[in-house]
Amino acid sequence: MRPVGLSLVFLLWFVTWWDPHRFLSNFLGNPILQVPLFFYVLLAILVVTNWKPRGWYPQFVAFFVSLAVMVPFAVNRGAARKSLKFIILEYVLLLGTLRYVRNFRDFTPILAMAALSFLWFAVLGVADGYVAWHPVIGNEDGFGPVMLIGGCLAYYLALGAADRRMRLVLHLTAALCLLGLVTSFTRGATLSAAAVGLLLWLRSPHKLRTGAAIVIGIALLVGSAELLFPGGKFWTEMKSVFEEGTSSGTGSDRWVLWQAAIKVWKQRPIFGVGPSNFGAFASQYFVYGEVGGGYENPITLYGRDLHSIYFMLLSEAGIVGVVAFVVLLADFWRRNLALRRPEYEATWRDLGGTAFRLRYVSLGFELALLAHLLNGLWYGLLYIHWFFSLLFLNYAIHATVERAVKSGLTFAPARR
Repeated sequence: MRPVGLSLVFLLWFVTWWDPHRFLSNFLGNPILQVPLFFYVLLAILVVTNWKPRGWYPQFVAFFVSLAVMVPFAVNRGAARKSLKFIILEYVLLLGTLRYVRNFRDFTPILAMAALSFLWFAVLGVADGYVAWHPVIGNEDGFGPVMLIGGCLAYYLALGAADRRMRLVLHLTAALCLLGLVTSFTRGATLSAAAVGLLLWLRSPHKLRTGAAIVIGIALLVGSAELLFPGGKFWTEMKSVFEEGTSSGTGSDRWVLWQAAIKVWKQRPIFGVGPSNFGAFASQYFVYGEVGGGYENPITLYGRDLHSIYFMLLSEAGIVGVVAFVVLLADFWRRNLALRRPEYEATWRDLGGTAFRLRYVSLGFELALLAHLLNGLWYGLLYIHWFFSLLFLNYAIHATVERAVKSGLTFAPARR
């Protein structure tokens, strides 16, 4: 059954990263959106009936439980269940990956699919700054942050790619992601990109080379900004972040919402109010005029985005969820750093992982996750697959390589 299971794993990673069913729904209607569920169920059956424990990611399970525990008590249980449904499906894909991906060569198409999906979305959305048919990147505030994640992943995978053509395509992907960041006209994602660039340069052992790459990126950003938004409109928009502060514009709106989130958290401090339920709870809890800004009528908070994954976590998952989130991130970095050890790199290379150097795969995952966490300061993009996909691929690769290292399955020549 391994060929069938492995084929399902490849198919579902493609579905996860590329969202072909959502694209096709524009032409074939909404029923096609349910097609991937059939393949997830089939993979789940194969995993359960051929169960051989190869890891189950307990840190993630703890985080998921911290989110799920309040679903039965949520004001809007439908929204809570919807937020967790795709996470459950992705976890099935993780278990399938751990079960059926047994050699490192099989990770090559998964990594390529991940990076090149951003090329697909960049091409579709770079002209308008969004991909109209997509539920997350169908607006500028979703497209810009995702382009930053994609640019980070593509950049490092390009550095680690063995094939020259793949390197060129991945460098093109990173460049188009940067262009997409500009056309999205998003201030928060641009600030996050500046922080990512600084982090990239500070930790690089080749600061001159990395600095040159960053200069090229800045030149591309400045040139495209002037071309697409003549008259300095782009820079005027970016400057408004510092001018508005918390007293006007979107800065004021965020400040009002974050204060409301803290008040909601105080009502349910342990487990929060449930996934995607800040607005539903707040609309019933607050009285008229209690929340400032444009939310005097609390019903306007229903379904409102908090513009911060951290305030979302605090209000919707409580202290338990925040702690579980921190533990999850700590585990990510522990595994991610382990992938750069010489014995892990040698084992990866000698047992078929020659398409991408493991060190750069690790760095790509890390920088992409950092981009997501920085974006999380400005955008409430918590329940999106890109975050969990990075966690799951990092875990799957680490678990597979670690198992090989502990088994002594490496044929690296002795150092002279």
